[in-house]
Formats: sequence, C-alpha cells, structure tokens
Amino acid sequence: MATCFTFFFKICTLTIMKLSINARLCSVLIGLAVIAEAHAQLVSKEQNENPARVEISATPQKDAKDKERSGNKIKAEKSLQYSVKILNRSFRDIAGLTAEYRIFIRNDSGKGAVTLQKMSKKAFKLEIPSILKHGEFAFDTEAVLLKSTQLDGGWVYTDGTRNRIEDRGAGIWMRVFQDGKVIGEYMNPTSLKNKESFD
Repeated sequence: MATCFTFFFKICTLTIMKLSINARLCSVLIGLAVIAEAHAQLVSKEQNENPARVEISATPQKDAKDKERSGNKIKAEKSLQYSVKILNRSFRDIAGLTAEYRIFIRNDSGKGAVTLQKMSKKAFKLEIPSILKHGEFAFDTEAVLLKSTQLDGGWVYTDGTRNRIEDRGAGIWMRVFQDGKVIGEYMNPTSLKNKESFD
C-alpha cells in the first residue's frame, strides 16, 4: 500500500513539475512576444521620425581617346563614366536600395551649335544591399561611348558640315529608391529637369 502511495505521489509531483515548467515556458514566450512587438513599434517610430535620406555626388571621368585614321579624317572614341558617392544622411542603417541613373549625351550632327544638338540618354540601374549609419557607398557608373571626327586641314564638307564633329556628355540624373520611394536625387546640370525627363 505504501509503495502504491509513493508511486502515485511521484507521478503527481512529476505532473505538477511539468505543468510548472510549461507555465514558465509560456510566460517566457509571452515575454519574448511582448519584447518583439515593442521593438517593432520602436523601429516603426524611429523610421517615421527619422526617414531614410541619402546625399549623392558624381564626378565625370573620361578615358584617353582611341584614334584611327580613315582617309582624310581622324576618327576617335572615348568613354564617359561618373564616379558616384552616396552618403547615408539618416541616423540609422538603411537597406534594400536601388540606384537608377540616366547619362545624357549630345549627339553632334556637325551642323548648328553643339549646345543645340539632339540629346539622348542611357538608362542604368544598380542594387545597393545596405549603407551603414553615416556610411558611404561608392561606385563607377557604366561607361557610355562618345565619338568624334576631325577632317584634315584644307578639307571641307560640301554640305556645310563642320570640320570637327564631337559627341559630348550632357549630364547625369540619378535617383535612389527604397521600397519604391525616392530617398535621394541628384542631377548635374540642374537644368536637365526642365529640358529632359527621367523616365
């Protein structure tokens, strides 16, 4: 009889201990859930009070001309690209960024003022995983090709085309997006906004 009672007592004790452990585990899980929710609310509040913001700068870089003679003229090609820096001006790390940029070129027809020549653009995109708080992300843009032609001295075009024809870089326009929202924009020259479209 005593043995049965002891066995029963042990079973009850184990059951109570198990229930106690489960209760404590539930308490811990609830506590963790509360902490996670509070953290999510804090992050959301911080993002609302401190939205992502970047500052962009770009410096043009041109390589040496690749020249070749063709009859009475010299043809040349050079590439144009920009060295870009994107600075995180937020007070937190930012991630999931996309840089979209347009490089503008004046395609010289050889007639009329160079500044009035037709403008074309090349569109590019770059994914940026993240930028640390007050950090910087630097990269070189894709290169675009600029062509030129120079007639030898004493030669002229019969249709009035200038002796020298030369494509020129006309500027860059860049936007940085996070979750589809523009968080930074740069253009040089600023007149691009009035003369051209980004899309």
